[in-house]
Amino acid sequence: MKIVFCLAASFFCLQSLFAQQDSAEKKVPVLELGVRYQSNSVYLGRKDSLPLPYVIPNIRFTSPSGFYASAETYLLTSESRADAFSLDAGWEFSKGNLYGGIGASAYMFNSQSVNVLAEASTSINSYLGFSLPFIQPGINGALIFGKGSLDYITGFSLEHNFTTANEAFSLTPGIYLNAGTQNYYNEYYQERKYNTGSGKGRGKKSSNSGNGSSSAPVIENVETLQSSQFRVLDYEFAAPVEYKHKQLAFSFLPRYAIAQSPSTVVMTTKAASGAVSTQTFTEKISNSFYWTLGVSYHFNLKKHA
Repeated sequence: MKIVFCLAASFFCLQSLFAQQDSAEKKVPVLELGVRYQSNSVYLGRKDSLPLPYVIPNIRFTSPSGFYASAETYLLTSESRADAFSLDAGWEFSKGNLYGGIGASAYMFNSQSVNVLAEASTSINSYLGFSLPFIQPGINGALIFGKGSLDYITGFSLEHNFTTANEAFSLTPGIYLNAGTQNYYNEYYQERKYNTGSGKGRGKKSSNSGNGSSSAPVIENVETLQSSQFRVLDYEFAAPVEYKHKQLAFSFLPRYAIAQSPSTVVMTTKAASGAVSTQTFTEKISNSFYWTLGVSYHFNLKKHA
């Protein structure tokens, strides 16, 4: 946990440094209510075999100091259920050409969810960027806590922001590289995709997609061999667009992910006769285009004398 401590200490030092410099700026607390539609759930190039389209209502509070807290519900439209819920809190800053933030997220997934992050419970996230005349380089990092596991994620980005004179319209195309470990993904394979653990997910207990007869082999165990290796996971291209009109904001985020480093999967099955067999194969990964469309309303919570 030394990494967590050092990361938190660094950003809290930055917070105390910038707090005095920003004290003269006239800021007010902001409450934001919004809703987004996400065409599919893709994380670092990985996704379930079935699309997961979400309607995501959210609420967020941001204080003048940069502290924020938010809550989101992920409503799975294809199955008409609440698939996940998240709580987030953290701190963000922007001073001159430097900007960044640190935060923590807690996740609660439906027992039937097949989201690739469904076995994750908490994450700690941070990012740091710098605005140059024609480019905005940035780095980010995350720790993901799963069921008895810990993952390390890092990323690098290059963006450029186009903004109209009145700042009502903005376009920020960017390219991204993400790398990390995938213990959370191994747990998704075991508990959600093939259901070898606690009986969650789609209930895939057989490699046969027929009528589920007792003669079909039963999947006893699944493991992705490279889950603890730090590897490049995907390259991404995005071009978020935002339009603001008074307190209303409309956003559109198209994204294309090029998945990298497929995992080697070892599957152990048991036949009705009791014979146990093991097969090893390379998982099939594919590139993904997905998008998010959103609208939000901002309330300025001015202090009353």
